[in-house]
Amino acid sequence: MKKNIITILLSCLWTLFSEKNLQAQNTNMEIKQLSIGDQCPNFQFNNILYGNTKSSHLSDYKGRILILDFWATWCGPCVSSMPHLDSLQKQFGDKIAVLQITSEDSTVVKNFKKNSSIIKNINLPTVTGKNVMTKYFPHYMIPHTIIIDEKGIVKSTTTPEAITKTAIESIITGHNISIVQKKDNMNYDRQFPLLFGGLDTIFPIKLNVMKYSSILTKKIDGLGGSAGGPEVYDSYSKISCTNTYIQHLYLSAFATKNYPFMLDKDPEYNLRFLSRIIWKAKDSTNFFWSGKKRADIDKMQVFTYELIAPREDSIKLNQYMIEDLNRYFSRMYHFSGKLITKKVKCLVLIDKKKMNNWKSIGGKQEYELDNNNKKLKVKNYPLSTLLFQWMNFSVPLYPLPIIDETGYTGMININLDADLQNIEAINIGLARYGLEFKEKFRKIKMILIDDVK
Repeated sequence: MKKNIITILLSCLWTLFSEKNLQAQNTNMEIKQLSIGDQCPNFQFNNILYGNTKSSHLSDYKGRILILDFWATWCGPCVSSMPHLDSLQKQFGDKIAVLQITSEDSTVVKNFKKNSSIIKNINLPTVTGKNVMTKYFPHYMIPHTIIIDEKGIVKSTTTPEAITKTAIESIITGHNISIVQKKDNMNYDRQFPLLFGGLDTIFPIKLNVMKYSSILTKKIDGLGGSAGGPEVYDSYSKISCTNTYIQHLYLSAFATKNYPFMLDKDPEYNLRFLSRIIWKAKDSTNFFWSGKKRADIDKMQVFTYELIAPREDSIKLNQYMIEDLNRYFSRMYHFSGKLITKKVKCLVLIDKKKMNNWKSIGGKQEYELDNNNKKLKVKNYPLSTLLFQWMNFSVPLYPLPIIDETGYTGMININLDADLQNIEAINIGLARYGLEFKEKFRKIKMILIDDVK
């Protein structure tokens, strides 16, 4: 009897606590960021797909370990980790609850799931659309995973692959858990150099005294992966590549161009893609290719590189970077990279029928690439924009170099309703414009990574 009374009292207290927190969420009160060890308010989760209800509260998961998994359809590591989370849910049953959270709307999630071979048969409850959870648990990178124990206390901020069967069993049994915590650098300002050195405490380095600086570090936890530049500021210019594979470092070095020739404005924009790499070095452990298994990719070395030079040297940064990479990697792995001209098989875009109905006569610019790779619309942009965006977001790992031989440099109007990852489907869509992709051998620029002789 006593136990029942206590249970009822606790239930009433929880309900009272829940109502007060719900009122707080529905007002303009400031939301406090939560950290490990904090007691969570009674969150309200809305717009839930694949769950028993369309909305729920934290109190609905009382007595279970709650795993909040922040993700997005465009995040490869997020998607590839879902089978692991689904497996944990099946192993532990009602002892845990995996709840996925994305800011994308339900239509995007449904369409992506329907067309994804990885998660097509996974039905983990998913919170969709705008929600306040990112304010309680702000993060810089995804996947981002929060573990909340059965009492509503934050136990861990981590990533999906770090959550093991042993870790969950430790929480259930009340033991201390050993999970690698995710470091998420929320204060990274790209305008400033990454490392200022050991003199900061006695002689703070100011940007106007910096001349030349080059660093290569191992992975820096808390930073996302990025590669780009050059960036030009008042007194200096820089290239910064964070948590990047060796091949992407070389691609960035050889493709780096100053404004206005950046990205799709660069006549050689396709030098930015992995299809332009020829790897002849004997050591292939750090060679990224599409057929490599996930476990092998996870073992590959990841580096952060930054180059600082005077503003007037911005046009020379790519050459400086090539020299740096060759110096560093010839020492570490005994290979280096250089630009060569070689005859290779390519995927070539040709103007087969000279129909001209895809060439723009002016008007408003429009661009659309849907999240499911089923539609690409480009109006009053150059052909290089269509090709670069398609290559970058739809077929970044396509094995053949993709080149344009239409010879047209003006603005275009092309609307493709096709599977953008299937060349045959794309050719069907391009047929009404008289355009076609064909495999042909061409002598083009390639980046050769070979052993140092």
